[in-house]
Amino acid sequence: MKHSKNVTLPDLILIATVKYLIDFYDLPKEYIHVVTLDKPLWQGVKKVPELPNAYDPAQLSDVASRVFE
Repeated sequence: MKHSKNVTLPDLILIATVKYLIDFYDLPKEYIHVVTLDKPLWQGVKKVPELPNAYDPAQLSDVASRVFE
């Protein structure tokens, strides 16, 4: 919300859960991948450095063959 992205409450719950997994269970960010077709969520996650990578399969840069080589 701080970065003016139109995210919904379920989006924020998803991201809070991801952040909880990273902090509480001490999981490396590289082990968690957020895959979403929600463009505002995808853009918002990319702006926060504490969160893991987010991918939108509809974007050319995030096609599965490029991301998971």
